[in-house]
Amino acid sequence: MAKMKRLYAVCKICNKQLTIEVSEDIAKDREYYPFEYIDIHGDPEHALMLFLDQNLAVREAIAYRDLNIVKQKGQQYKDLIRMSETDSFASIYADPIRLQLFMRLTEGPLTEDDLIEILSKNEGFIEDEFNMILLPLIKLGLVKTSWLQESFQMGYFLIKDFMVLRIPTKLTSNIFSKDDRFKPYSEMFLKSLNESFANYAQRFLAGDAARIKETRLALEVRSQLEFLRIFNLLWNGPRTFKELELTGEDDIKHLQELIERGVITEIKTKTDIYYALLTDIIIRKFTPKYLINAITQKLENKEITREMALNHLDFLFEADAK
Repeated sequence: MAKMKRLYAVCKICNKQLTIEVSEDIAKDREYYPFEYIDIHGDPEHALMLFLDQNLAVREAIAYRDLNIVKQKGQQYKDLIRMSETDSFASIYADPIRLQLFMRLTEGPLTEDDLIEILSKNEGFIEDEFNMILLPLIKLGLVKTSWLQESFQMGYFLIKDFMVLRIPTKLTSNIFSKDDRFKPYSEMFLKSLNESFANYAQRFLAGDAARIKETRLALEVRSQLEFLRIFNLLWNGPRTFKELELTGEDDIKHLQELIERGVITEIKTKTDIYYALLTDIIIRKFTPKYLINAITQKLENKEITREMALNHLDFLFEADAK
């Protein structure tokens, strides 16, 4: 007989902590973590969707009054949960409403009512899909929720922020500096590399709108298959067009887009044209300590309660310790 484990989670609809027993076997051989577990309870019945890690620790819990929403949106939820980490980051910048939610949380904690009021100003916002919009942020460990006893609603707290950075590809740089075939063209490569980063820095520092666009484009390169395929082919060194084995106008278009974005450069040798990767794109999560001053200021201005402020500071401390 399988061993049972007790899970503890707060249901905001019941306004209490629940004890839920599950088999320890349910965490085995999952395709992804955290995975979803739905507990139906209450009168009238409603659902609590738990996100469990491989040790059956509750990462987050989302409550639904309408069971039909859970059924109707089930496949969409599964698609969001199964997304790779890179795809999840990309989904934040690909969806204007999700990006707005994320950006507002970089200014300090908000209640669910606050967030829904803010997002409701968007024509395409559907309140029933609020949790679906939030899901990638929870899955990535960027946002934590907590039931607020004083106001009897859910609070949302940013506990991790992230940066998307472009850095020189070491392998390609080493090939042009050490490989006899490409050493004669190292100066050409370095010139392209310097131009690419100068343009990148100029765009990144041109203001919030330009920085958001640059981040979105970088995440597209690392997540969209049509770009990722070319990116991966060039990861191990320069390739000719023939070696890339690109077929069709779409492939050529995507290659040209990567050149225009400064991710790839063309190197003309005596015998052929090579395509070389200029930059790698990395994602770095960090604890948003900048929020400490924002939390203090909002508490002093009575924009948030003492409970919200203390919860957020505790969450930031825990996140920084991991």
